Amino acid sequence: MGRLRTLSRIIDGATAVWNLAVAARSERGLVSSYFLIGLGAGFLYRGLQRRYVGRIRDHPGRYALLTVSWWPIGAALVWTADDEATLQSFAAGLSLGSLLYAGTQ
Repeated sequence: MGRLRTLSRIIDGATAVWNLAVAARSERGLVSSYFLIGLGAGFLYRGLQRRYVGRIRDHPGRYALLTVSWWPIGAALVWTADDEATLQSFAAGLSLGSLLYAGTQ
């Protein structure tokens, strides 16, 4: 289980760095409001997942319910984004929020 968690943290970190770099190179730069929304959403999602859902092997129904219930929230935020910088800022915040929660564990 330790290797899988490490791999998940590496992926979260790499996607956060990648999305931050892409957003920073765009015309608008990093869109702080979407970055902060993504940061909060990523942190909250991981918190709910670890506290109430547990591992996917132990509770696949709960895991699927959490994932399906968060899809409309993410979709609504993505649909309101008007350019690539906004999307990249949200994605960077989401990845970094997930990584920050993992760092507190």
